[in-house]
Amino acid sequence: MNKNAPIINKESIDNWRDKKFGMFVHWGLYSKGDIGEWSMYLGPIDVDEYAERANEFNPDKFDATKWAKLAKSAGMNYMVLTAKHHDGFSLWDSKACLNDHTSVNSPAKRDFIKEYVEAVRNEGLMVGLYYSPLDWRFPGFFLPQMYKKSAEALVKQAHDQIRELMTGYGKIDLYARQCEADRKL
Repeated sequence: MNKNAPIINKESIDNWRDKKFGMFVHWGLYSKGDIGEWSMYLGPIDVDEYAERANEFNPDKFDATKWAKLAKSAGMNYMVLTAKHHDGFSLWDSKACLNDHTSVNSPAKRDFIKEYVEAVRNEGLMVGLYYSPLDWRFPGFFLPQMYKKSAEALVKQAHDQIRELMTGYGKIDLYARQCEADRKL
C-alpha cells in the first residue's frame, strides 16, 4: 500500500457525498465521429490502424471554458475529465507515453488537460481526472506472465504518467482510477 495515497474513510466519503453534483467528461481520440471509446476492442480495430487516427485528431471545437461555465451555471461542484482511456491516447504532453501517442503529438498540438484544468479552476470548481491503467497497446495487461516485458512497460508508463498528472497541473482535487489487487510481475 502506498503510504502517500489518500486515506479513504467515512469522513472522506461523506465529504465526497456533500459534493453531490458534478460533470464527468468522457472525451478523447475515440470521440471522433464514427468510433466510440471501446471501438478498438469491440471493433475490433487493429492497434496500428487505430493509432493512425491520431494523425487526424484536431478537435477545433474543444472548449473547456464553455464546459466549465456550463457546469458552474448548472450548480455543479466539480468536473472530471478522462486524461487517458483504454486506447492509450494521452490528452497532455506526456513524456512517459510510449510511442508519443498524445494530443500534443497529433495535429491538434494541444495540451487539453492544461486547458481543462485552467478553465475548471477559473470557474471555482474542483478539478478531477480519470486515468485508465488499461492500455490495449500492451498485451501484457491481459497476459502479464506471457508478455512480462510488456506488462512491466505498462506499469512503468502508468506510474510515470500518473506522476506527471499529479505534479504538473497544480492540485488535483479528485481523481478516479480503476482498482485491482496488486499484481506481481
